[in-house]
Amino acid sequence: MSHVLDFVGSGDTVQVGARLLNKGGNLIVVGLFGGAAKLPTVTIPLKGISIIGNYLGTLQEFKVVFFFFFFFFFFFFFFFFLIYFIK
Repeated sequence: MSHVLDFVGSGDTVQVGARLLNKGGNLIVVGLFGGAAKLPTVTIPLKGISIIGNYLGTLQEFKVVFFFFFFFFFFFFFFFFLIYFIK
């Protein structure tokens, strides 16, 4: 794989993500679970991989996005149910 996106961010998922990468791949860690990853550091320059951390947003922004998607999917399935099952 050329890119791996880790939404958990634990030591185990970082290790798995690093193993999955091909030469020149990117491991992007956005999860905040924490922990320590044991990686053979020689593989980083030999494979030419990059490990990138990214964190963006606040708790308030997360709540807005979460409730938007929750209500969007609720209404989508509600209307789907009405259209499909009630004829």
